[in-house]
Amino acid sequence: MLLRSLPPSSTSVSLAGSNNWRAVDWSAIQHRKRSSNRTLVPRSTRALDDADADAPSSPPPPPATFTVDLKVRDSELDQFLVVNNANYSVYLQHARHEFLEKIGLPVAAATEEGGALALSRLVLNFKAPLRSGDVARVGVRVVSTKGARVEMEQWVDAVRRKERRARGGEEEGRGEAAAATKEGAAQEETETITRALDAEATVVALDGRYRPQRLPWAVQRALETGERVPEGTRWFSEKRSGSGSGSESSFDSD
Repeated sequence: MLLRSLPPSSTSVSLAGSNNWRAVDWSAIQHRKRSSNRTLVPRSTRALDDADADAPSSPPPPPATFTVDLKVRDSELDQFLVVNNANYSVYLQHARHEFLEKIGLPVAAATEEGGALALSRLVLNFKAPLRSGDVARVGVRVVSTKGARVEMEQWVDAVRRKERRARGGEEEGRGEAAAATKEGAAQEETETITRALDAEATVVALDGRYRPQRLPWAVQRALETGERVPEGTRWFSEKRSGSGSGSESSFDSD
């Protein structure tokens, strides 16, 4: 039996139940396969990861670290005399808001512009308990910003402060100055710091209809560096209008 000659760029394939041969262009099939594997992203979610057209092509700055101290209150303890786990998310939220206030981007300003900041993800890893009398040192570090998304690392340290008396002062003197020196040397405060919690948080900027809204590059830069924004900087590139009433969102207000 004679076979039909095939072009060099094609491959011959036998058809079952037939004596005929047909040339198949595999490059065209692979191209169609790659095209069919493309994933279509909904337009409402593209702002989460959209690159910023106004961002200069420079290496990312080192992340800034912000901490705030909160005294543990007895009302936050549970029956085991440790801070209840539900209070840790409140500590973390307070630290995030204090950080935004420090860099000149308070949460209230985003609300006044008709937008919102939503907590879309929060992961808690408990390590040690907080007890009555402890100081909760809560930290915030912005890991990355992209589009409408802000990724943060957070933590809570248990700070225990204790005063101990120093060894007898050998200073000798007369009058009030000598007495004050001895009193200051008699007491010395020490701190013991223990990591109580590690956390990861993702905050998303939303418009008035609870759709992701890309943050301007100046805002992203301030979040990453911890530097205060210039006076008059807005959360969003343009004024937002509209109400979120009647709309549903899968995010919790931050």
